[in-house]
Amino acid sequence: MGSFCNGVEGKKFGKVDSKLKNNSKGVVTTIKAEYGDIYDCVDIHKQPALDHPTLANHKIQVRPGKELEDKLARFRAEKAHDGVVNVKIGLEKGCPPGTVPIRKLTHKKHARARSSSQKLQFHSLWNHGLEADNHQSTGCYNTLCSGFVHVNDRIPLDYVFPNISLFMGIQFEIYFILAKVDATGDWWFLLNESSEYVGYWPKSIFTSLSGAADTMRWGGQIFTPSTDGASPQMGNGHFENGQYRKTCHMSNIRVINATNSPVIPDNSWVQTVDSRCYYARDNSYKPGLLEYSFLFGGVGGKNQGVDGCIY
Repeated sequence: MGSFCNGVEGKKFGKVDSKLKNNSKGVVTTIKAEYGDIYDCVDIHKQPALDHPTLANHKIQVRPGKELEDKLARFRAEKAHDGVVNVKIGLEKGCPPGTVPIRKLTHKKHARARSSSQKLQFHSLWNHGLEADNHQSTGCYNTLCSGFVHVNDRIPLDYVFPNISLFMGIQFEIYFILAKVDATGDWWFLLNESSEYVGYWPKSIFTSLSGAADTMRWGGQIFTPSTDGASPQMGNGHFENGQYRKTCHMSNIRVINATNSPVIPDNSWVQTVDSRCYYARDNSYKPGLLEYSFLFGGVGGKNQGVDGCIY
């Protein structure tokens, strides 16, 4: 029998203490971000990712190498939509070289992270995720669990976006790139056209992806406790088909094929999936700056049969 604190049973605090101890391992210094967030600058070789048993003797790759850089150079182009600004991201004062920023963990923050990991704040966090059961109950969205090797000293894995797009106003965009380095089998995560190397998923853990991916997904994802009965909004909470200044969207989508060539998706092999309150529409190639793009999102709401979720 245990008490509850922020949704976490009191009897589990032994495990929390262990997590806090592990998370403080290798801290070189602590910095405060411009929005008040506190980050520990952790020795890159002592980050939580390396707690995974298969990474005990892992040699960290600080950069993906010339192979991937050449691959990206084939289709890199500076693009700016009319009225759209590329988001400049990263902590104003980064961590020292050889360290990576990891949000400072306390009992309270750990409890909140564990109990609300299925109810993430919208529009405030950038997350990477790995799900072992097709998005049903598992997932990893920060550095509380091992696996993703972080190499960037300015961009933490729960970075607060400094700017968000305004409904019918100025629009901000960011480029996300996932690409495999054939020489190592690691999958790298990069941001923006300038190729900010954030980190990678090692081949030794994700063995099923060591060759290639046979399925790709684009879109949005939200979490909420099943007992709430209400779904949070996705995107900006609006969905107006065909209205790119009113609705969350993805554009300039490319797939790197087996010959390392960028390929524009073809609707013959693209499937769209709607859920009760969220939609994906207008997936097609559009000549100009949007190229292959689509809209997604929705207002969310309660499950009341035919309810207010319909846009």
